[in-house]
Amino acid sequence: MSAKSDRFIVATYALWAGDFVFAEQLLEDSGASVGTGGDDIAEELMARMARRHLRQLRRRRAEFRTLAEEYSTRRVGRSLSGEPLVLETPHMRATVWREGVRTFRMQSYLRDLTWESALFQNVRREKQKSDSVSSMSIREARPWFGTGWIEVGSPLLEIEVTDLGQVEVLMTWTEANLPIGADELTTPLLRLLQRLDPVSDRKAL
Repeated sequence: MSAKSDRFIVATYALWAGDFVFAEQLLEDSGASVGTGGDDIAEELMARMARRHLRQLRRRRAEFRTLAEEYSTRRVGRSLSGEPLVLETPHMRATVWREGVRTFRMQSYLRDLTWESALFQNVRREKQKSDSVSSMSIREARPWFGTGWIEVGSPLLEIEVTDLGQVEVLMTWTEANLPIGADELTTPLLRLLQRLDPVSDRKAL
């Protein structure tokens, strides 16, 4: 698989996560600006798809900004951000969106596709650790749809991982006081990502 194809695949993951700025960069790199008439049919098809995705992406970003402005105007004291918080580890990237007063959603994906096998090994390890202290696991009966588990604590994390290496976490803030700043909000999510992409594994590569 070519580097250009890898960038296109990662761009589709970024679109899923709402990581629009990064997705746009990847789509441009993957051939969105390449002209027609190339010798490689697959590469040319990918370039056409990238250009189409870019047009859709720019339209979606404009629509979302309008929606965010309308929501903030109508709901006094509450806001809907048009841009997510972004977390990164060496092989992964994640967005964090606010869904409610106490609920936040993190959508993480591989930005290095060669890390997929290692990610799945770490996911299995983390799920086994969670299952050893809690009977609350999800999607265990149908593993071809992915796997998941719940980490009970403060905050509460409901974690699901697809067979494409997409990690989705619904975080419920259980403390009486809401998080004051971005660091307090993202720390438990970043710790989870670092367990899935640990320093010891990176040193071994």
